[in-house]
Amino acid sequence: MLEKKYSEHCCVRLCSASSKFNGVLSFHSFPTQSNLRKRWLINIRRDDFTVTSHTKVCSRHFATDELIEPMTPDGRRRLIKGAVPTLFDWNGFKPPLHTPVCYSPPLFTPWYT
Repeated sequence: MLEKKYSEHCCVRLCSASSKFNGVLSFHSFPTQSNLRKRWLINIRRDDFTVTSHTKVCSRHFATDELIEPMTPDGRRRLIKGAVPTLFDWNGFKPPLHTPVCYSPPLFTPWYT
């Protein structure tokens, strides 16, 4: 898999997500369809915002039923057709805290058994 020369950042206000520090999130380009793009801009509260090819919204802002998980380990997470970001700090959404992985030490086997 090719490594990116830049990191992606979420353009949503109050979101500090970056692909540099988080390999779990996916970053999605704005739709080309004008009415859907307008809905995205309204929902992220960026009415007078200039969208470029580098403008992204992270997967935190999409409901899980709007995300299509990859079929292979190297695949990309995609959005369903018509997906709109709806999960934000200002509407009460808080991303789940990462559950720490419990460490289980290996079972001790005495050398004399």
